[in-house]
Amino acid sequence: MRIPFLDVLKGLGIILMVIYHWFFDLNYFNIEEIPILTSLSWILFQRVIGFLFLFCTGAALYFHKNPKKRFKRFLELGAIALLISFATWLYAGEAFVKFGIIHLIAVSNLLILLFPRSPYNALLGIFIIILGLRPIYTDLPFLFWLGPITKDYVALDHYPLIPWFGAVLIGYSFAPYLQKINLSNTLLEKIGKNSLLIYLIHQPLLIILISLIFGVPIF
Repeated sequence: MRIPFLDVLKGLGIILMVIYHWFFDLNYFNIEEIPILTSLSWILFQRVIGFLFLFCTGAALYFHKNPKKRFKRFLELGAIALLISFATWLYAGEAFVKFGIIHLIAVSNLLILLFPRSPYNALLGIFIIILGLRPIYTDLPFLFWLGPITKDYVALDHYPLIPWFGAVLIGYSFAPYLQKINLSNTLLEKIGKNSLLIYLIHQPLLIILISLIFGVPIF
């Protein structure tokens, strides 16, 4: 069951993500100094994009809660997540993606089975987000997927359960209301329907494009 408004939101999120990663890559390759990791406006921009994707994930899971399908989707996304970790390890070394947004979406496919379809899940989601507003430090390095990190933790992409599963729960709570919104856009819907594919290929394409335009060696 596809919800046109959800595809519109995902399409918008993909466009914003590509814009963000274009500037992130310019900064990463020292082509242009952009305070993308320290500027409050850039940090908020990145978090809004992440929230939008995970909100849509939660809403979609509301309409597709079959345990067998959820487990199959978990395996599919889990395999993709492992490939992302391996590829970024080859490229970025210690800063590889240990638990990024695809890892979180994969786990959410199973974790959401523990929650009933209830609007009150939004309250728990808000609490989880508030809990993770400030970094939680620990001496236990294996808790990075949950939220707490060591002070020397580094990763190109990091979406732990605290606070980001909160966005999934909020989307899960609002799903019935989103179904009633009669808003569509053909282009955004097409982008939204292919959001995973675009997510997987957009960074390599951006890096190749930057290399061609600015003559930057990428390996």
